[in-house]
Amino acid sequence: MGIDRGIVVLTKTDLVDDEWLALVEEDVRERLRGTVLEGAPMIPVSAATGAGLNRLVDAIDAMLAQLPPPVDVGRPRLWVDRVFSIRGAGTVVTGTLEGGRLRVEQEVEILPAGRRARIRGLQTHKRSVSEAVPGSRVAINLAGVDARELERGAAVCGPGQRRAVSVVNVGVRILPTAADVPEDMAQLMLYVGSAEAACRVRWLAAGGLPAPGPGPVRPEPGAAALAQLWLADPVPVQVGDRFVLRDPARQATVGGGLVLDAAAERVRVPSLRLPARPAHLQLPGLPRERRLDSALLWQRWEVAAAGPPAYGRLAGILLAERQLLNRDDLAWEIPLDRDALDAAVEELVAAGEAVALPSYLIAAAAWDQFAAALQAHLADYHRRFPLRLGPGRETVRTSLGMPARLFEEAVARLVHQGAVAADDAVLRLPGHAVRLSAQHQQPAARVMEALRARPYMPPVWDELLAMDGVDGELLNALVHLGQLVKVSPELVFPRDVLEDIQRRVREHILAHGAVDVAALRDMLGTSRKYAVPLLEYLDQIEFTRRVGDVRVLAARSDS
Repeated sequence: MGIDRGIVVLTKTDLVDDEWLALVEEDVRERLRGTVLEGAPMIPVSAATGAGLNRLVDAIDAMLAQLPPPVDVGRPRLWVDRVFSIRGAGTVVTGTLEGGRLRVEQEVEILPAGRRARIRGLQTHKRSVSEAVPGSRVAINLAGVDARELERGAAVCGPGQRRAVSVVNVGVRILPTAADVPEDMAQLMLYVGSAEAACRVRWLAAGGLPAPGPGPVRPEPGAAALAQLWLADPVPVQVGDRFVLRDPARQATVGGGLVLDAAAERVRVPSLRLPARPAHLQLPGLPRERRLDSALLWQRWEVAAAGPPAYGRLAGILLAERQLLNRDDLAWEIPLDRDALDAAVEELVAAGEAVALPSYLIAAAAWDQFAAALQAHLADYHRRFPLRLGPGRETVRTSLGMPARLFEEAVARLVHQGAVAADDAVLRLPGHAVRLSAQHQQPAARVMEALRARPYMPPVWDELLAMDGVDGELLNALVHLGQLVKVSPELVFPRDVLEDIQRRVREHILAHGAVDVAALRDMLGTSRKYAVPLLEYLDQIEFTRRVGDVRVLAARSDS
């Protein structure tokens, strides 16, 4: 359990003489030899006479003065050890507060149920307070939840700050006195906080701490072992939580240890192979499956044993394990305040180990893989479609199998770096531009000649495609290059012809106040087939504005 100091108190000393007391002291010291309490202060007391009580209080004060202050990372958690109702007040839970402060009227979340409640009142040592601090015993009067819905082992937490999980990776110290270490997949009982949960144990590796495994699949008594626990019921644990494992069949303690990974949901198969990477965490080039790395779990144990001052190192370990981290999950998995967590991320970025996006943290090697994959995709597209500016963003994202937020943030960074160019909804390599090659020059010239031969009644799109050497790629390229303007899906006009039409429409409206389909038809010597889409196009670009059956100049065209 990580307890490294204590005070031994001998009670009821008023019932024995000095000789008997000396024998008891000698017997207790012998029993404690080889434990963390060897050499601890031993204080005889009597509740009846008060003998030794002042000395005991002084010893407790002196020992507490040597301890660091309770950690406050703004993530409160109170393991519930009692639940009851008070007439006129409602539901009350008690426990020891850790991780952060609780305040009256604050909203809290009760895990594992996921129920939200409001703090109506707080007491510590029978004294009402407006705020409870870590390290104190607290009674919480909760509004919005019935006492019958709660039980010992639940946890009152800050809303959205923690999760209840069913699979955890842990480090276990097997008791040297364990007569028979449970075999792989044995059913045990986990005791953590005030919770107890049935679980199955999957031994991962064993050996000396912190030397990396792998070791035997079944640890020996006294060994340090890595394990994965599959819990029958979810429990709101976090990295660094201490626990005890007991064998219910033998009614014996197996050992105890530390939670190393509270986000260890795994496919329960003998190979311990991890499931496919979640869709919200996928980059091209990363394997969709990965295996548990016992060496990294041993590193986690070192960090967890060192406590919160060392938790910043978990960011690097998580990144090494997964290559890609959602920063919201990072904030949940590493129990640090936001400033400390940001500092740990900045350190990884400064060391060149990671690339930070607004919502994600990516290993540098994985980022290079993604950048190369995207650039290769664009290069292949440019090779296959040289007359196109580039593929649509959504088409690229779908082909790479990436979630939208991750893709957009990654592309934005590459655009900022100059590795990729973005034109509205189209992506391209910076050096790529639409250019007509020598083989396209003659077909393009024939298209322009055919359109100018009948400037106000030009051949429609399908008629142009029927020309020798002309295809949709060429026509779209001419539109992109600005030589043609697409007025409708079926009609294109040379840009200078369309500008001449706009000039003539403007002059007509200024002279007559408006223009209609018939007037434009007669003005250009064309037909309704062309006049209608032309006027609709002029409305679309806000050159004209429709009023009933006629068009007037739009506001932007009045001057």
